[in-house]
Amino acid sequence: MTFFFFGALVLSWLFFFLGGFAWGRRRGKEEGRLLGLREAPLAWRQESLLAGRCVLCQSSGKQGFSCLSEEV
Repeated sequence: MTFFFFGALVLSWLFFFLGGFAWGRRRGKEEGRLLGLREAPLAWRQESLLAGRCVLCQSSGKQGFSCLSEEV
């Protein structure tokens, strides 16, 4: 009788642990995707300013990086 009780207890803890893990992983992936979408334009602009040319269209900085000035 006690073996069945402890087995059910362990299985329920395992179920809750795996459910929490799956929920946290899904939430973390979504948060990482949004963070990447927000930071990518800033990283492109920084790289372009350091290189002196646009990293996307390879134009020189004399035009003022017009391709990066549009809002995403």
